[in-house]
Amino acid sequence: MGKRTYVVGQPRLCPGCQLLKLYTKEFFPACNKNKSGLLYLCRTCNSKRYIEINHRSSCKLRRDVLTGYSPTGKICCACCGESYLEFLVLDHIHGGGCKERRKYARGGLWRKLRKEGYPPGYRVLCQNCNASLGLYGYCPHKPKELVKGAADVPAR
Repeated sequence: MGKRTYVVGQPRLCPGCQLLKLYTKEFFPACNKNKSGLLYLCRTCNSKRYIEINHRSSCKLRRDVLTGYSPTGKICCACCGESYLEFLVLDHIHGGGCKERRKYARGGLWRKLRKEGYPPGYRVLCQNCNASLGLYGYCPHKPKELVKGAADVPAR
């Protein structure tokens, strides 16, 4: 049986949602690969597909970068050992993270780091340790005596 062709302007069943829709640019996005110039999935199904693909690729990028900056290969906070991926972030060891992040679009810094083979200057921390270091200059998991400038921070 040959490849089925669809006529633009005629009703077509979307294989994603199983709904009958007119095979026009209004309901099906443009595609240069097909003779008709339209994609086989309707706009709604195509959007859902791209959202899913982007989510999977961004999760993989995040896991790759966090693994690349974990010295033992086990992804965890370098300070307290927290290992839930949802809580882990990338810390700029020498500061300046906000300024550097502004240079890149969403995920751009992470892609750059992976492409360059995980250059030094970054580490994996949990949100709590990263926020404490950024706001107070020390982390409660480490003694204040070991951190420069932490003596002027009031004790709890």
